[in-house]
Amino acid sequence: MSRGTIGTDGRFGVYRSMDDGVAAAQRQLLLYQDRDHLNTARGIISKWAPPGENNTNGYVDTVAQRMGVKPDEQLNLHDPDVAAKLIREMARIETGRDIGTDVAHRGVEQAQAARALPANAQPAGQAGEATIRAAAAAAIASQYAQSQAAQNLIATQAAQAAPANIQGGSGAPTPAADP
Repeated sequence: MSRGTIGTDGRFGVYRSMDDGVAAAQRQLLLYQDRDHLNTARGIISKWAPPGENNTNGYVDTVAQRMGVKPDEQLNLHDPDVAAKLIREMARIETGRDIGTDVAHRGVEQAQAARALPANAQPAGQAGEATIRAAAAAAIASQYAQSQAAQNLIATQAAQAAPANIQGGSGAPTPAADP
């Protein structure tokens, strides 16, 4: 498992917190920039969400527009503000939800702090790209699943606490017995 993961959903890492998921996404995006020399929304997103699996052009256009940049404009993902904006907008595309500015910044800062550690403090080896490719989306999906489970638990508890004269979920009262 890659750093920060607590498991997998079978395809992507599951993270302990949203911040950890964003940090994993930032680490991956920095690899794209520094190792692969991808430094535009088009280049980065084309690798993150390849055309064979996604509407990559629509993804690129939407993210670039929301960030206020051109799709082929150079981005510096070592700038925390730029990285947080990119990850936040990519997460919106991946999940349809906004992770928030604070979460995006905390996760980016967490990743950058980890990169500042001495080389011998880093885990050995490189995390698998497929595991952390959609880290932000996986973290959000995990949080959403927890929210859904909580809502289901509340509904179950409410149903169990309902008056005994309510049948099923129909709301139709049970006829009273004659005294």
